Formats: sequence, structure tokens, C-alpha cells
Amino acid sequence: MSTTEQLCSMLRQRHALGLAKYGVTMDREDLTPEQWLQHAIEEMLDGAGYLMRLKDEVGKMRDKIETLRDIGGRLFEGLDDKTPETTDCRCAPRANTCADCLRHKSDRHALKAWKEADK
Repeated sequence: MSTTEQLCSMLRQRHALGLAKYGVTMDREDLTPEQWLQHAIEEMLDGAGYLMRLKDEVGKMRDKIETLRDIGGRLFEGLDDKTPETTDCRCAPRANTCADCLRHKSDRHALKAWKEADK
């Protein structure tokens, strides 16, 4: 569903909700222009409150992501010191690669991807 279709659907839902809750549509004629403006101001203030709350939540999430990134970086630095560059082990003369070599190859691949993403 496109953004416009989603907005149209939400508008229809709000229309139905308002009709069910208040028994009137936006075509009502019992409010003065000043009352309509007051309703609009109150709705905008509610919207500003929602946006402020969401901004705070996004900031908290960004802080958590940064903390996890720092922890991940330290873990990978530790791995970088312990993960051999080569696969010199008992499996080299055989056709099958041992689990240690496969793990080290995978670790090296992950380290390389992490370093590239950090640039």
C-alpha cells in the first residue's frame, strides 16, 4: 500500500471513529471559527508532544546502539589479536578443513567486514 493510500485509509478510519464517538462529522456547523482554531491548536500541541516523546526515544535508542557498537568494537579488537591469519593446522594436507580453520576463516571475514563498516 502506498503512503497516499495509507493516509487515505487512516483518514477514513478517523472519520468513522469521530462519527461513532461524537455523532457528527467535520461538516458540523455548531462551532465558531475561533472554536475550530482552538481545536486545531490543541491537536497541534498533542502532535508536538508526540514528536518530542519520539525524539527522546530515538535519542535513547541511538545511545544504546553506540554503546553496543563500542562493545562490539572492543570484542573484535580482542578477536583480531587471537584469530590467526592463516589456516596452518592439521587439516592442511587433507581435503576437508577442520572446524578450527573454518571458524578462523569466518572470524577473519567478520573482522574485515567490521573494519570496513567502521570507515
